[in-house]
Amino acid sequence: MMPSTEITDHTVNYDVALQNAENRVFHLLHSLEWQLHSEKKTGSIWSMKCNVMDNYIFRYEGRIPNRSCAEVTELKTGKWGM
Repeated sequence: MMPSTEITDHTVNYDVALQNAENRVFHLLHSLEWQLHSEKKTGSIWSMKCNVMDNYIFRYEGRIPNRSCAEVTELKTGKWGM
């Protein structure tokens, strides 16, 4: 059995890593480096040069008509069998 200090240290390290990841995602999504790649009727595709690899990353912004946020989340996680 692990001593309680090791469990606490692990929990603190996890919380710090999680906060760092959330901050990185927030700054990435709100970066001014995104450029409009293409526009569709249902949304827009944005691209940005990746600073880790010699490649681009993409993000899609749009709306899925007649669906709630919970339904869209279920779509993403595959609960609808798609």
